[in-house]
Amino acid sequence: MSHFHVIDADAHFIEPETMWPKYLERQYRDMAPRTTVNAEGKGVTVIGDTVLFASRYDLDDTPAFRLKAMDGEQIHGAVMYPTL
Repeated sequence: MSHFHVIDADAHFIEPETMWPKYLERQYRDMAPRTTVNAEGKGVTVIGDTVLFASRYDLDDTPAFRLKAMDGEQIHGAVMYPTL
């Protein structure tokens, strides 16, 4: 039987919050996405008071953490897309 590799063809990453002050015009910076912790202690990405989505990785989205998660799911590689 052949050995197959699993590829995640729809992986996403969250842009670093330090990017927004550098590239976003001052009048729009308060609308920049940010990550915070909700009442349940889970990481969420918000704009203003609107929750966009819950973080699958609970605020730890470093390459090392992602690779460990991929190993746990037996994912060989991933195609990465930005959130915005």
